[in-house]
Amino acid sequence: MEAQCSGFDATKDSTLLFSKFVEGVKIGELLSYWESYSSVLT
Repeated sequence: MEAQCSGFDATKDSTLLFSKFVEGVKIGELLSYWESYSSVLT
């Protein structure tokens, strides 16, 4: 039972890390898109 609990915690941690990574990728894509868009405007 304890092993299952620790495994679940590890899965939860990796899921949190993955969601943070996905958010970072989305922000990076938005920034690069905005840079290219503003360069077109000017």
